Amino acid sequence: MTVNKGLLSLVENVPNFSNQALENAVDTLKVGWVIKSSELDTDIQNNTVLTTSQKNDLKDDINNVAHLNLGRVLGDLVRHSATIIDASIIPLVDADNPTPATFLEILQNVQSVQGLVPELHGVPASNKSRAVNDHLGTLNNIFVTTEDSTAPVFTSLLESINFIVTANLATETALENSNLTTLSTYIETLSDNISYSSLAEDVTLRTLMSTVAQDTNWQNYFTNYADEKENLNPIYTTDTDSDKSAIIDQVLADSGLPDVTDATDLAAVAAKAQRDTRIDTANYDRYTVEQQITKSCEQLGITTANRTITALSGTLLRNMNQHDRDEIARQLDSNESANTLS
Repeated sequence: MTVNKGLLSLVENVPNFSNQALENAVDTLKVGWVIKSSELDTDIQNNTVLTTSQKNDLKDDINNVAHLNLGRVLGDLVRHSATIIDASIIPLVDADNPTPATFLEILQNVQSVQGLVPELHGVPASNKSRAVNDHLGTLNNIFVTTEDSTAPVFTSLLESINFIVTANLATETALENSNLTTLSTYIETLSDNISYSSLAEDVTLRTLMSTVAQDTNWQNYFTNYADEKENLNPIYTTDTDSDKSAIIDQVLADSGLPDVTDATDLAAVAAKAQRDTRIDTANYDRYTVEQQITKSCEQLGITTANRTITALSGTLLRNMNQHDRDEIARQLDSNESANTLS
């Protein structure tokens, strides 16, 4: 049943169908070299001197690299859609009494096929490449819309065109020219720098070079060389962060740590405290084991008020064992820092 509302206002007018939507979409693709190839295609098409055969020959001649001649492809697409609108795409059957087809006939015939194919073949018209868009897709925005999450054809095409246009080929060639013409000098500079860093092994030469070097980076390199080299230890070398924990565990085990695990062994805990570099153990021999543990806790900021000596011993031991682990981790980080190019 036809909708009557609004129909009266249409009877004196025609739909005036056009392929303008496709032309607008094509215009967005006219970027960079596509503009020039489109202008060339238009000039050939609109030329009034050349015959149709000559125009086609000329288009074929300049179409030796199809993707560079994208303007012609887009022009053909627009012209093809125009022949659907004016129905000139339909061949004349009766040469003696030709009756041109109309766009309305095309629409009606396409609609008929949507019913005939299922009726006669038992499958949707799309299975026979006879769906509406298989006939009229260029006019139906198939290049600018999609039914899934993929990018439309024209969107992907515009991205590719923009990528090519924005690729600064002149900059690249200038870079290559500069790099190649100075390659020998560059290699010589790198080789000299490697030699300077090797000479830093010699203490006297290193001191001399740190004095005469005017570059701050080289001054720092020579000045800090001894400390950074001391940080290097192949035991701590690791490829990933996940390996660090395993290395720390291994170094602790190799060092006999944790050397105290029983917090109730107050004498052992106190003895470990005297080996802890964070704790000032001057005159500790004057104090009892319990007093040594308490004073050690105070120096490490561990709360001592209202706590038993056993509790203090447990907290102190956990703190010192964690410090052992943290110290290994610090050495690992120092090795990594010294061994990392910067």
